[in-house]
Amino acid sequence: MKVFLKRAKKSKLKDHLVFALQNQGKLTIEYVAKIIGYLVSSLPAIQFGALHYRSTQRDKIRALKVSRGNFKAKISVSVKAQNELKWWIDNVDQSFNVIRKPAIQLTMYSDASLQGWSGVFYWWTMVCR
Repeated sequence: MKVFLKRAKKSKLKDHLVFALQNQGKLTIEYVAKIIGYLVSSLPAIQFGALHYRSTQRDKIRALKVSRGNFKAKISVSVKAQNELKWWIDNVDQSFNVIRKPAIQLTMYSDASLQGWSGVFYWWTMVCR
């Protein structure tokens, strides 16, 4: 079973992202925070979305520090953040998330001494039915 975003939410999200990329340097911190809110609210339905918003969030935090908490101040997002926003635009239409994920069993054994460190890692997946 899979979870998808509704068409209306996809469209609204993409509109905000395109606007943000086209108006680089004219955005307020408040608007970028709003975009981050949309991204985070979409995470349950976008499988790899959590990997693609952290730079944008870091830019917002840095800008807030510089502006001393003024959300109306202007912000210029970094190239990394721009790439994240582009990823969302390119992937939001076909992205989904699965409801049930297979159980993963991990076992790690390690041995540390004054002469070095070694470890063995076992990984197997049990199929959910």
